[in-house]
Amino acid sequence: MKRLLFALLLITSSGALGTSFARADALSEIAALPAVSVETIGRSVEGRPLHLLVVAEPEAIERGAPSVLIICGQHGNEPIASQAALRVVRNLCSESKAAIRRRIVTLIVPIANPDGMAVRRRTNAAGVDLNRDWQERTQPETRAIFDVFLQWRPTLIIDAHEWTADDLYTCHTIETPLLRQERAVPTWSVPLDQWISTTLRACADQGTYVQRTYWGAANDPRLAHRFFTTAWNTPAILYETMPAGTASNATRITAATTFLSQMLAAVAASAPAPSPVPPQSPVPAPDSSMWPIHFALASGLLFLLLFTHGQGGRGMMERTTTRPLSVPRRSTGPIIPRCRRERPLASARTRHFPRRAHAPQDPRFSSLSAN
Repeated sequence: MKRLLFALLLITSSGALGTSFARADALSEIAALPAVSVETIGRSVEGRPLHLLVVAEPEAIERGAPSVLIICGQHGNEPIASQAALRVVRNLCSESKAAIRRRIVTLIVPIANPDGMAVRRRTNAAGVDLNRDWQERTQPETRAIFDVFLQWRPTLIIDAHEWTADDLYTCHTIETPLLRQERAVPTWSVPLDQWISTTLRACADQGTYVQRTYWGAANDPRLAHRFFTTAWNTPAILYETMPAGTASNATRITAATTFLSQMLAAVAASAPAPSPVPPQSPVPAPDSSMWPIHFALASGLLFLLLFTHGQGGRGMMERTTTRPLSVPRRSTGPIIPRCRRERPLASARTRHFPRRAHAPQDPRFSSLSAN
C-alpha cells in the first residue's frame, strides 16, 4: 500500500513529471496490473531502456484484435503525455474497461526519448529531433518503435505531444490529414472521422475542448503521424496538449488522459466483438430400454473372443507338445557303441529289381537284359 501511494504521489507531483516511468519500482507496479505486460523494445543512445506497455486480455492478443499504438515523450521537454499514459493504463485495468481490453490491444511507448527526458531536452543524446527522423530512422529510438509498428501493424497511431510557450496554439489540438476530394480517399478515412467525432464530443461533455487541425502536402512529411499516413497508409494523428502556463499540470494531464481514453473507447466500440464461446452440449445418457440388446451383443462378442482364443491356444499347445525322450538303461560295464556290421563289397548281396511291364525294350541293351 505504501508503494502504491508513493507511485500516486509521483503521478500528481509536478517535479516528478517524466521520471516515474524511468523508475524500476513504478514499472514493476504497472506490470503487476491485470492484463498488462511490460516489454523492453530497445535501448537509447545512452543505453536507457525503451519500454512498451501492452494492455489487453490474452484472448484478444491470440485472435489478433485491432491494436492502437500511442507514442509519448518523443521530445524530452514534453512530459505531460507520459504521465497521461500512466493514468490511461490504470484506467484500462479497471473492471469497467474490460470490454475495451477484450476488443482491442493498446500499445503504449511511455517515453520514446528517455535520454532527453532525463535532462528536459527536446532532442535525444545525439542531438537529433526524433520527430524528424522517421523517414531515415538513424537513431535507435525510432528504429525500435518502428519495429513495434511492423510487428503489430496497428489500426491507429497517436503521437502525443504538448505545445510550448513559444508555439502558436494555446489549446488542446489534434492534427489529421487533409484528404483531397478529387482523389480516392483511403478506406480508413471513414472510421477515422467517426473515431475523432465521437472522441471530441465525449471530451467536450467532460469539459475538455480539443481543436481539430489539418496537414497537407506542403507540410513536413518527416513527422511520425505524417510518415505513417503517407508511407504506410496507416491512419495517424498528432495530439498536442495546451502549453505550460495556460493551465496547471494536473489539468493538462487530465485533459490528455481524457482524450486518449475516449479515443481508445471509440476505436474499441467499432472493433468486432469477440465471438462467444459456444456452450458444450451434455453427453446424452444411454437409453435404458435398449439395455437387453446391448447386453446380448456384449455377451456374444465376449463369447466369440473367448472361443477364438481357446481354439488358437489349444492348437498351439498341440503343435508345440513333443514326446518325451526314452532314456536307455545304463549297464554297469563299459559302454560299447552299437554300429552296423560292414560287409565286403564282393560278398554283399545284389538285389535285382524286375523290369516293369510297361518299360520299353531297348535293343541296345539286350545283352544286359539277357544277363
